[in-house]
Amino acid sequence: MWRKVKKSNVMLQGGKKLEIESVKVHERLEKLEFSLKNRLEKDQKVLLKVRNFPKRSHFTIYYLLFQECCLLRNIKIIYSGIISNTLFGLYQATYTDADGTVKIAAATQHCPSDARRLVPCLDEPSFKASWTVTVIHPKGTKAVSNGIETNGKGEVSGDWIISKFETTPRMSSYLLAVVVSEFDYIEGFTKSGVRVSFSFHCLQDAGIRCLEFYENFFDIKFPLKKQDMVALPDFSFGAMENWGLITYRTTSRYVRANEIDSAWLWFGDLVTLKWWDDLWLNEGFARFSDNRSLVSFQDDFFLPNALVKALDADAVSSTHPLSFRVDKAAEVVEAFDRITYEKGASVLKMLQAVIGQKNYNNAQASDLWDVFDEVVEDVKGPDGNSMKTTEFASQWTTQVSFR
Repeated sequence: MWRKVKKSNVMLQGGKKLEIESVKVHERLEKLEFSLKNRLEKDQKVLLKVRNFPKRSHFTIYYLLFQECCLLRNIKIIYSGIISNTLFGLYQATYTDADGTVKIAAATQHCPSDARRLVPCLDEPSFKASWTVTVIHPKGTKAVSNGIETNGKGEVSGDWIISKFETTPRMSSYLLAVVVSEFDYIEGFTKSGVRVSFSFHCLQDAGIRCLEFYENFFDIKFPLKKQDMVALPDFSFGAMENWGLITYRTTSRYVRANEIDSAWLWFGDLVTLKWWDDLWLNEGFARFSDNRSLVSFQDDFFLPNALVKALDADAVSSTHPLSFRVDKAAEVVEAFDRITYEKGASVLKMLQAVIGQKNYNNAQASDLWDVFDEVVEDVKGPDGNSMKTTEFASQWTTQVSFR
């Protein structure tokens, strides 16, 4: 990985079940330009030590500087890890095929802070990276990842093959995904040419139509060449919107989950929150958008399935505001609840009614409100003056309950 550093220590997440075998540091001569011609070929012997902090799930690389600060450096890390049975990071899943035979698959679940279980990285949402993935897997299995397969597949040995995937756009590390299985996939294409593959047949038409709907709704073409959708019996979430590889729990309501996670491909992947304090922007916007797509855009669906659930959840003493402080990523798991999803969607639907639908199709919460203010100068508040979206929305996002 290339990292721009201003000091001689680099901290990376990766202390969860990873054994660091060696670390090498290369220095690049220029400060900002991305040019391989200036990369130093020989290893700079600058590494002093790697100190592991397993309780904090990170390790720090301490090394001396032979050049001035602010250079780009390539850090090559050789490490090993485990395939767990915890449903987080890279884990083993089991399923039964049509013949009743029990099969084993390998899959990943990295949200919110478990990409570090698979690879040393920075996996907070504000850090972006492009990922080039190569998977060595048993013959007879198929590997899928975020990028589309390249022509690099080949045999490593008699029992193993290698699959290579195109480099992804810059994305948050928790969206990195891999599935290795014996699933049979069926394929289709959107009108814009995106290949959509499914490990289950019932979602083919709905999945394609969802992608087409959101491309049209946002007026932004889906930026990847393909989107895989894989159902897993052993899965900790209902669904996960990994860019290019959505994963579902087999028992999920497929069409409903597919609508929501297709919306996340824009709200949570193409545009990502800076930190988990504003998780509701991801989840609330995706839930609100899904209620405008294929089967659930009518008010008579939204009211019982979002608004009523939000009011029920917000009426109890344990409720919390939409925006609240999250000190570490592990705490955000508790925020995946009806307040974040249903109240978030309900507040956004209310805001749409206030400023008008024509202004709404247009991320940090304050950035969002500022954008709305730019396009709704003609909307008046109760005092007759121009409405400030920040003042209006903060009453609903920073306070609990609905009274």
